[in-house]
Amino acid sequence: MRLFAAVKIPEKIREGLWENFSSRIPAGAFKRVEKENLHITISFIGEADEAKALEIAAKMREINFAEFGVKISGAGSFGNRVLWLAISEGKKGLERLASEFAEKTGISGEKFHAHITIARNRGGGGEFSAVAEKLGKVKREFEFTAKSVSLFSSTLTSKGPAYEEVSERTFSSSDSGS
Repeated sequence: MRLFAAVKIPEKIREGLWENFSSRIPAGAFKRVEKENLHITISFIGEADEAKALEIAAKMREINFAEFGVKISGAGSFGNRVLWLAISEGKKGLERLASEFAEKTGISGEKFHAHITIARNRGGGGEFSAVAEKLGKVKREFEFTAKSVSLFSSTLTSKGPAYEEVSERTFSSSDSGS
């Protein structure tokens, strides 16, 4: 199974992100991330068996973290491949969480970049830049409290990936953590 760790985005926020950003992305030239799949990836783990998933879930219980605020505003891109939404507040909390996840689980991946992937280019060519520019002009902000980190399995289907939560580590609410 393919595994990744992520901070879940509350449903109401996902709906706002979809309405204000994702719905502006042409479906033909882009593969939009389904509304229910919007999240902030903390660590992409990759292929692992069930025993490894259980081991990671057990190590996640050692993560000691406090809830913290996250603000989403602005958009950007990775080259002409991926469109993403920016984390304007809560970056340090997410970076510390990614670092603690790596420390506790022994899994370190790519350099962490706090963002929410909203679409991938299917070959939109010159249209990519225009769409990225249009999204960058959307002046909407969304805020929520990050309350946990979850381990997900991802199964690729013809309709896109299907995510299943394997484990969740809830944060304490005693400190802002940001």
